[in-house]
Amino acid sequence: MAVAVVAVVLAAAGIWLVGGAGVGLRRSHTSVDGVPLDVVRPASGARHPGVVVAHGFAGSARLMAPFGDTLASRGYVVVLLDFAGHGASTAKLSGDDVLQHDLDVAVTYLRSRPDVDPARISLVGHSMGAGAVTRYGADHDDIAATVAISLPDATGLPADRPKHLLLLVGGLEFPQFRAVAREAGDGRDRSVVTVPGVEHISILYAPRTHREVARWLGPDAPTPVPFRRAAGAGLLLLAFLIGMYPLVRLVLGPPRGLRPRLALDPPLLGLRRWRRCSG
Repeated sequence: MAVAVVAVVLAAAGIWLVGGAGVGLRRSHTSVDGVPLDVVRPASGARHPGVVVAHGFAGSARLMAPFGDTLASRGYVVVLLDFAGHGASTAKLSGDDVLQHDLDVAVTYLRSRPDVDPARISLVGHSMGAGAVTRYGADHDDIAATVAISLPDATGLPADRPKHLLLLVGGLEFPQFRAVAREAGDGRDRSVVTVPGVEHISILYAPRTHREVARWLGPDAPTPVPFRRAAGAGLLLLAFLIGMYPLVRLVLGPPRGLRPRLALDPPLLGLRRWRRCSG
């Protein structure tokens, strides 16, 4: 009974955490030119600035969902895309040109929405996505700001483009990432921030990361807890695992005859030892 109560409490906490993520926001999903797009936006129908969020290699729009909550709650219309070869996309990833195509589809879609100010479009990317958004921003002067999280390579990046560039890197990432951030950050209208105590994936859920991204893109405002979804999902999984025990016990009854029988009878052991010696 105690185990069942613990499982129920954990499940309730998990549902509360997951259900409370992004309360008051509107969500939709669409596909444009074969590119899957998740849209998170404020309930207000007024015009808002827009942000395209790009995931890294082996990632997806779902992995980047906390940025949708963070930025939409601060008044942005957010589009999270699945690059070719990732998430819900059925296209094949064949090179950087495909990444640039998918980003262009997402930006064009965001700019065409009636609830978005087309003059205020920004980009946020992680790892492979960071490389993609910096290259896109460098080639498109109409991008208002760019955030590169864990940028893997800055080769060929101009010193003055993309404009208004923020580079974030985890304090526990490989030295290469910190070196690239320093190299790319050596330019006008740029900033480099090291987020302490996180590595290549956990940097996506660090509150400091979300505060820095939100502050760079717009005015300061309260930022939602970015790991709320992950923590809620973890509690739900733990509740499921714990709840399995009383459920199995209820269905199958208490375990019987499961203990192995050990032949530890001293007289029998002595007889076996005597026979071994005498033989």
